[in-house]
Amino acid sequence: MTRKLVLDEGFMDDWYVLHEAPYRRINGADIEGTAEEWNAIADAIESDRDAGFKRCAVFRLADGSYGVSSPRNSVSHTAITRTEAIALAAEIRRVVGAATKTGGER
Repeated sequence: MTRKLVLDEGFMDDWYVLHEAPYRRINGADIEGTAEEWNAIADAIESDRDAGFKRCAVFRLADGSYGVSSPRNSVSHTAITRTEAIALAAEIRRVVGAATKTGGER
């Protein structure tokens, strides 16, 4: 079963929070960051690389899946499939791109 990962605008300007739909924290942590950080994570997924920041990270696992976490808030990572990672990159592009084009308002 594929999980739906959703990126929402956070409570501050230029701040986004990742969760699993329906709204549920991933591994009990807030995975959050700026538009620049999320775009770098989407770039990393699309290029099959790792990317990490203080509150959001994605990295490849040995079995071909990806780990997502908040280095600051997570006790451990959550594994997502390659399909879920590609969908996450598309979600990031959709949400961050829409906010960027409208000055942060959608």
